[in-house]
Amino acid sequence: MELLIVLPILISFAVSAAVGPFVIKEMRRLKAAQTEREEGVASHLKKAGTPTMGGLMILAGIIVTSLIFLRGRK
Repeated sequence: MELLIVLPILISFAVSAAVGPFVIKEMRRLKAAQTEREEGVASHLKKAGTPTMGGLMILAGIIVTSLIFLRGRK
């Protein structure tokens, strides 16, 4: 595989992994947690309180990587 293909993927993963703990901490502070219904599947009740909006981490990785690689192309 070419470095031009692999490098953005690695950068995006690294940014998402680095931003992850901060996003999770903020989501817990803001109480943006998942709720589960009592009448639902019993095994899903353990997910109650899990912070939602993990897509913010993925979006941060994509945006930062895009800005890095777009800046190099003029």
